[in-house]
Amino acid sequence: MKPHAFPITKEFFDRNRPRLINLAHSIVGDASLAEDIVQEAFLHLSTKPETGSVNAPLSYLTAIVRNLSVDLVRSQVRERAVMTDAMAASDTVSPSDFSVNPETIALWRSEYRIFAKAAHALPEPTRSALHMYLFEEKSLRAIAKAKNLSLGKVHYLIRDGLAACANALDDRQAQSRSGPGKS
Repeated sequence: MKPHAFPITKEFFDRNRPRLINLAHSIVGDASLAEDIVQEAFLHLSTKPETGSVNAPLSYLTAIVRNLSVDLVRSQVRERAVMTDAMAASDTVSPSDFSVNPETIALWRSEYRIFAKAAHALPEPTRSALHMYLFEEKSLRAIAKAKNLSLGKVHYLIRDGLAACANALDDRQAQSRSGPGKS
């Protein structure tokens, strides 16, 4: 039996795009990044000449969107952590060291503290799964095996943990936009 091609048509794209953008947005917390992720996922699929053994293109596409979204959040957290560690290790930080200004450095430190505080406040299963995923770079499957949980449960723990941390950052940004003494 000959493999069939992915049904990447304008109709397929239009029909599934909103749901996939919502999924990506729930993970990354930014609508424009979510749209970029969905576009990248569709481009990835549309350049595949044959599907091989993939029987459910929408499920496969959903997994691609989820993985791209989580990878983006993971890399952003890691970049902030590395930057914060580098700044903490140095007695003096000059803007030329990082090609950013002092306000940006202070913002990154503040965001990292907010993220860490939100992560620390998570229930233990969520906190430990999130830590294994973001900082130990364990796969969902490895976390599920180590925690004796289903793969779906691990996915939900990590999604909920990332969402809680993103919400804490969003709340802080909303407070800073309203200014001191305004609420």
